[in-house]
Amino acid sequence: MSISCVIPIYGLNTGANAEFFEKLLSSLKTAVRCLGESFELIIVNDDRERLSAESIKDICSKYGFQDSLIYHENETNRGQAYSRNVGASLASGEYLHFIDQDDYISEGFYKSFINQQGKADLYIALPFFDKDGIIKKAYTRCLKKAYKNAKYICDLWYLLLSNIVYSPGQVLMSKCAFNSTGGFPVLVNRGADDFALFYKLVFGVENYHVKFIPESKFFYRIHSQQNSKLSSTNTSACEFLSQLKPIGLKQTVVYKQKTRKWAGWLSKLFYIIFFKRS
Repeated sequence: MSISCVIPIYGLNTGANAEFFEKLLSSLKTAVRCLGESFELIIVNDDRERLSAESIKDICSKYGFQDSLIYHENETNRGQAYSRNVGASLASGEYLHFIDQDDYISEGFYKSFINQQGKADLYIALPFFDKDGIIKKAYTRCLKKAYKNAKYICDLWYLLLSNIVYSPGQVLMSKCAFNSTGGFPVLVNRGADDFALFYKLVFGVENYHVKFIPESKFFYRIHSQQNSKLSSTNTSACEFLSQLKPIGLKQTVVYKQKTRKWAGWLSKLFYIIFFKRS
């Protein structure tokens, strides 16, 4: 199994962002030991006031990625979805791992995936929240059971009723499956590109095989601006769905739940049932 890890970066010269980024690289350094040369790190710099390429490469070299690093700079700030798509286009790995610059993974993250018998199109890890260094579960028993029982990604269609389907950092996805979706949609209202990608995987022509690997742990960092981000995600999801014509009952349910104000209670219900609050 060859893996390309795609990390869009922004604002590393301010606040604690650089510290979080280095923690991510530190977690990757340990996790990739089982992969040897079957791993590449792709950094897409989307910052107008960016650190220099030399500075980024020096940081990556500090954690042993000098030989496996592919570095790209966007000419202007284009957003995370655009940067993820650029990273995917540069990737040569069989599987893609999109992860945000401030999240991180467990030591055995990749090892647990490659030890599986048979291949899946998507591997899903167990999610956790990191809020100010305090680790909390990002799942309920219902969500864990849903992941465990799913054979195909379409089996998890009802999670689209929530904005938190999964974070891309929680998932290892075959490049073939990713390419079939056309990648992350680049929306005016940024914030729902992961929701939109999952939507296209769920309701696409092909049924993509999925495996839940609870031994692989993904840590999602919670920010103080989380509530405003959630509001942006709602707007972004509506923008994406407005471009589509729902086909069939399931797509219609998701469409109406997202675009009708009266259906907001359903989203709250799914948060309670499936997702731990940070």
